[in-house]
Amino acid sequence: MAFGASLILSAANNSVFGPELPLSDFPAPGLLELTMYVAGISLLFGAFIRFFGWLMIIFWGVVFVSEGWYMLSYINYLGEAIAVVLLSNQIYSVDRLRTKWQNKKPLKSVYEQYSIPVSRILFGASLLYAAVSVKFLNPAVSLDVVYRYNLTDYFPLDPMFIVLGAALTEAGIAVLYMLGFLRRFISVIFLTFLTLSVMYFGEDVWPHLLLVAFGVGIFLHKPDIWSLDSRLDFKKLTKKLPSSK
Repeated sequence: MAFGASLILSAANNSVFGPELPLSDFPAPGLLELTMYVAGISLLFGAFIRFFGWLMIIFWGVVFVSEGWYMLSYINYLGEAIAVVLLSNQIYSVDRLRTKWQNKKPLKSVYEQYSIPVSRILFGASLLYAAVSVKFLNPAVSLDVVYRYNLTDYFPLDPMFIVLGAALTEAGIAVLYMLGFLRRFISVIFLTFLTLSVMYFGEDVWPHLLLVAFGVGIFLHKPDIWSLDSRLDFKKLTKKLPSSK
């Protein structure tokens, strides 16, 4: 649902995934806008989910051809599209209702178990790319933010050190997400920083909707098969610790 809502809001704001990618910069902007609206509405209500999941995979590929490696910043959208394709019919969806009306049993996808890890890893990859490309390799924009908002008043450090700290924090969160380690703890940290950033810097809310939904989803979801958290059963490890008696 959040994926569909994000596509609708992107189209409504005449952008492709983010405000720095206006539709007017792409060929056939009207067709791209219509595609995002139709796919977004269908995914929001869960109608023909897999078809529109495949459509958005192709859509992301087309945008990648136009924008190049910068689209790695939005590879989380590709991850969500792949996850949608891998999932079976969702409970609250038109597809599930249609299956019930036809007196059919919902088909369970054998690949469903891979949907969460794929979206998690690609989400982490998008954060890591943003940290490296923007804050490490091209820190000028981040330095401008430090000066413009007088962040040195709150953090009495060298501006470059503040940028480096932000980059390392974002990269650390990204790597831990990709590894699937301490997912819930990292989700709380990530959502806290994201909320503070939107509130303090007055950023648009709509580009962050999918990020918030992902953070909440990972927090609520049990460890997936590719996560370190699933390999490390903390309850069992705690039971194996020697008693203090």
